[in-house]
Amino acid sequence: MSLFRSDFLESVGEFNPYNGVTNEICRVFIARRLQASRAKPDDTEEFELIRCSPEEVDAMIREQTVWDGMTLAAWTLTRGNVMIN
Repeated sequence: MSLFRSDFLESVGEFNPYNGVTNEICRVFIARRLQASRAKPDDTEEFELIRCSPEEVDAMIREQTVWDGMTLAAWTLTRGNVMIN
């Protein structure tokens, strides 16, 4: 699997995943103009590239295939900014 890099990151927002319990802040970015990278993942990292349209992501959320809070929050912040080529 190829990894990618981008020289253009667009900040779309941030959120606290567990307000009142932690002061952790999750920052959400959209990477545009991706380029293949020769970087190798760490031994503890696994990546799977899945190409989906925004409508397919919405369907996976409705079907509860995707249901974790961090992904739902990040998708809420990015949904209106995603462009498919």
